[in-house]
Amino acid sequence: MTQKSWFERSVHKCFELTIVFDVFRKILHRDFFKEKNILRKELELQKRTLDFGCGSGPYSTLFSKENYVGVDIDAKNIGFAKKKYQKEFIVTSGNNLKSIKKVDQIFAIDVFHHLPDDVVRTCVNEFRGILPKNGKVLILEHFPARQQTNILGKLLMTFDRGKNIRPREELSMFFTESFTIENSYEYYAAGVRDYTLLLKKKR
Repeated sequence: MTQKSWFERSVHKCFELTIVFDVFRKILHRDFFKEKNILRKELELQKRTLDFGCGSGPYSTLFSKENYVGVDIDAKNIGFAKKKYQKEFIVTSGNNLKSIKKVDQIFAIDVFHHLPDDVVRTCVNEFRGILPKNGKVLILEHFPARQQTNILGKLLMTFDRGKNIRPREELSMFFTESFTIENSYEYYAAGVRDYTLLLKKKR
């Protein structure tokens, strides 16, 4: 295992503080302007929605209290989100979603590059279990450093805390047995080249 540099360790330590990471990301992503527009475009905001890997809950503002549930493995993030947004937030991992009331659609923004292959496979099965036929999954993810088109993107992806940054084709393959790819396109947010995957459950 490669030892992290002093700089990398320091950055990761700072970002373990939810309020620091929340403020940093809001500034860098202009209050998630691009991501929120994609959610408005690709999802039906009046339907019951699961925010998988919700972090501090910034996307919950797009949904009513009745139509939103956010899950994250980090209890500090969930505590912060509950206090700030007063909505349904649950501490859980990707292999324990069956206790959640059925949802019509799921989105996951910058989550899967933190997960190893076996956990991604489990998440796909869990998503399939709580979605109805034709239920949607919307994924927003980063291209790896080698596929970034500018120095900033390459630098940010090199030092990103997620160590499983996958090309679009590689991540798509985890879903193709149970989901159909409805749409996919690229976009830039905070200087990083990202991609979307809009998937629909087959059966």
